[in-house]
This record gives sequence, structure tokens and C-alpha cells, in this order.
Amino acid sequence: MQGKRGAASAALAVLLALGAAGCGATDEAPEVPVPPRPAGTGPLTKDVVRADVDGSVAVAGLPRNAEDYGRHSDEGIDAPEGSGFGGSLPGRCLLGLKSFHEESAPVDLSRYDKLLDALREREWQPVGERRNRAYEEVVNLSEQSFRQRGWLLRTDFRLQGERGGVITLNAYDEACVRKSGIRREAP
Repeated sequence: MQGKRGAASAALAVLLALGAAGCGATDEAPEVPVPPRPAGTGPLTKDVVRADVDGSVAVAGLPRNAEDYGRHSDEGIDAPEGSGFGGSLPGRCLLGLKSFHEESAPVDLSRYDKLLDALREREWQPVGERRNRAYEEVVNLSEQSFRQRGWLLRTDFRLQGERGGVITLNAYDEACVRKSGIRREAP
């Protein structure tokens, strides 16, 4: 049993290294293997979800995570005042990514489409319909949520005028969120 876990851990480490190295490198989608799923039907670990996100970002050719934004994945967050949520969420419950447009790695709707395709390839199931909002026939907002084995993953693309686009992903371990006491307060 230990040998299988060690091999899985080694494969995950290689995948994470490939994902980190490939972010925003070229217009061509790098070959990033889909990580193996743990046996059974229980929830995924945060490491597997992180590998899915990092691998999908690499396939889409997106820039690396904005440094300040990803920090809450490790430290956790307190619900902002006025947000309608009460409580705090430990870092083990969530991970986040925000990818801003760069000249060397543009963030646009076509890269968002590649990102969504890569997530589907990694067994993430869409929740509801994709929602697009357009102004003068140009999509300036697109949102799609996904679920997989205990996690909810929300994604969006926003066009920011001349600054290009930004893609945000937030994943939540739903059981961990419930146990943490973070809740939606009545309006």
C-alpha cells in the first residue's frame, strides 16, 4: 500500500512542477497529464484539487497566480464585513487563483474556454449552465461552476477593458466549509 501512495505522491509532485513551470509560457498548450484519482468515492484532497487547477491553468497557457490572491489558500480567510457571511474559513478548506492579463500570456475568452475544457477533462462536472454577459456583442463576463467529489469550484472570466482580462478560480471543500461554521446570513 505504501508503494502506491509513494508513487502517487511522486506523480503529483511531478505534475505540480510541470504545472508551475508551464503557466503562461507559450501560446501552445503544454502536455500536462491528468492526475490519477484516489481510489474510492470519498472527497478529493486539497493536493489533488490544486494539481487539477494548476494543470488546467498550464494547459490554458494562463499567467501564474497573483501572489496576494493565492495566499488565502494557505492562511484561510475571515468573511469580510458586509459580505452576508459569518465566520472564518481555514486554508485547508479552500484554494484560489487569479490570473491577470500579461503581454507574454494574454488572458482572454479563448483561454478561459481552454481552462474549462481542461477542468472537464479532469472529471470536473459543470453545475448549471455557463452564464455569459456581453456588451456590444463582446463577452465581458463569463461564469461556470463545477463540482467533484466534495469540492465546489467557481470560475469566471472578466474583461477589464484595455488592461485585458482576468480569470478567477475559487475551490471550496464543502464539508470543511460546513464544519468551519461559515454560513450565509439572512438578508
